[in-house]
Amino acid sequence: MDGQQYFVSGSQPSPSVQPSRRWLSAFPSGHCCAIEALPRESSGRDVIWLSTSVRGWHALLVELLKTEPARRIVVLSGAPQPQEGLQAINVGARGYSHLHAVPELFHEIARVVRHGGLWVGPELVDRVVAATRKLIDAGGDVAAGTSVAMPPNLSVREAEVARAVASGLSNKEVADQLHISERTVKAHLGAIFEKLGVRDRLQLVLRLSRGSKSSP
Repeated sequence: MDGQQYFVSGSQPSPSVQPSRRWLSAFPSGHCCAIEALPRESSGRDVIWLSTSVRGWHALLVELLKTEPARRIVVLSGAPQPQEGLQAINVGARGYSHLHAVPELFHEIARVVRHGGLWVGPELVDRVVAATRKLIDAGGDVAAGTSVAMPPNLSVREAEVARAVASGLSNKEVADQLHISERTVKAHLGAIFEKLGVRDRLQLVLRLSRGSKSSP
């Protein structure tokens, strides 16, 4: 597997959090180190794993991303909760998963985030989509230009597609609803992702959610 795997054991002078046996089995060459020992700059393929057992993990996550926003950081929790996962993803973490996941899952998570994707559980995805649906629905009719949820750089049709996708519809459902082909939906999504600087549907949902909250 390309890139290095770093498990944050805490901060000096007393780093004490250890990775699970399954994480060690997944990444036998992985590094367990204090946050101060992390490389100043990642290779772009490295993955940093941060446990919520680390004292002040949220502040450490913010600091890591402040110094290098492109870092690929996965937050691990011994008892995953949707709200905690939302906190991590909204700050900029690329993944949120169980601390004691099986090695195969750790490999898959690393693969996804190294390629620019996000990894979260289905419950968290459902919660994000449901919350964003409420925000977007409250904005009114996109086509009529009354929605405050849609970024201004999207065309009317792109805004319709973005709104439908954020409400949880599949590409086929979006195509049926807007009376266009699935190929056209995919083309619009590609343009939407590029304009909004997102890589996948979940990042799109989070982007729209943040935009809705900041709109007057």
